[in-house]
Amino acid sequence: MSKAKAKGTGYENEVTNYLNEHVLLVAERVGKIIGNPGDVEVSVEFGVHPLRARLQTYVIECKRRASAWKQIYKWLDKNDNDFLFMRADHEKSLVVMRPEQFVKLLSGTLPASRKDRRCFDKS
Repeated sequence: MSKAKAKGTGYENEVTNYLNEHVLLVAERVGKIIGNPGDVEVSVEFGVHPLRARLQTYVIECKRRASAWKQIYKWLDKNDNDFLFMRADHEKSLVVMRPEQFVKLLSGTLPASRKDRRCFDKS
């Protein structure tokens, strides 16, 4: 296995393990299985009533670079932003967030406002 391939596989495993450790969901590294669109699949159950709960599966693409996204980190860190929306000309928008925010969003524990978040973080 090439060094680049090993680095990518390692990051896919890192993301999978993080999600499995921090959320009550199932994350599985699916790699490059024929017909699979991403690197990791996450299944989340929504709804509190067992008969009305539904399982939703999300596909995650994992990319790791040495220094390609430094400006993105700066924008996200500015004013302690929760999310970063960005778009190239003639493309659809993207949303960037920290893994902690992603986990809170999926698990339904992300407070609705900054005021609520400050209270949430202190508890």
